[in-house]
Amino acid sequence: MQAWRDVSPDEAVERIAARLRDEGARRRFCERLVDAALDRPVRDLFDVDEALAVLEALAASPAWERWLADALIPAVDRHRDAEREAGERFEVLLGPQARAALEAWLDRVRPPALRWARGLVDPADAHELLSPVVQRTLVAFARRLPLGSVLDESAGWIGGLARGIRRGVEASGGRLVEVGRQVLGAELERRITTAARDFAAAALDEARVALVDRLRSAEGRAILRRMRARLLDGLARTPIADVLADLDLEPRAEMAAAGRRLLAVALMRPVLVASVRTELARIVDATAARPVRALLDEAGVLEPSRRAAVARLDAIVTSLVADGTLPRLLADWLAE
Repeated sequence: MQAWRDVSPDEAVERIAARLRDEGARRRFCERLVDAALDRPVRDLFDVDEALAVLEALAASPAWERWLADALIPAVDRHRDAEREAGERFEVLLGPQARAALEAWLDRVRPPALRWARGLVDPADAHELLSPVVQRTLVAFARRLPLGSVLDESAGWIGGLARGIRRGVEASGGRLVEVGRQVLGAELERRITTAARDFAAAALDEARVALVDRLRSAEGRAILRRMRARLLDGLARTPIADVLADLDLEPRAEMAAAGRRLLAVALMRPVLVASVRTELARIVDATAARPVRALLDEAGVLEPSRRAAVARLDAIVTSLVADGTLPRLLADWLAE
């Protein structure tokens, strides 16, 4: 083989291009290049600040809103349609082992205290919103009480009702039963409504305390376990496509725009940027000196990763040689 030092730049470019046009030679070149990259330490292939710069640029760019609208969201739609055609239910995902693990976690998990959320809703607003509901329920219940028992407890004001009935009788031509029913009904309605309104104002706080005590009791926990079991049973019978349909939040364009802007604001917060940088640096520092090959082998993905990298590099080199881009780049570089 003629020595490379005696070859002109143009001839060198042609010889390299010829070698790369040979499938076997090109494949061996790609394998050696990938193997050389896999043998490099992690610190040579990943830089924390560069990664953050890419994330910040992505968050500030409106392009990914278009990607959501043109690619990701339609892909989710197509998958939902495929799930509907397949007709599978969540039971294929929630198998016996997965369900047992989930139930074991739910038995031991401690619900969040959510102290930060206590001031998000003004108690006065909650009372104003829900008190009429409690009041209406109490009034509906009171209307079903036997009238006799109510009258027995109302002896203190029966004399006043009698005077009202007498005046009503005189004005109604003596229809005593009808007038009595009207007067009694009106007074009972007024008193019941007043009592229900007063009770409802304080009932919400009492109900909250009673509910907490109930949930903490042994019987309450047993009921919750039954409810949870029924919930998981129902979820297992639910078609996956139905859940995906409910997760389709409209309007989509506004959702994508809001998501991008929230990400952009988050990535501009110094405390978050510092935390992400610190944690990424911690991960990189722990593996900085290790070859990429060792990390991939430890994760059990070395061979498929290597095959994929070689195949993609081979495809790129093939294309660059075929359209003349690589020979031209080499010629321009050697001519500098």
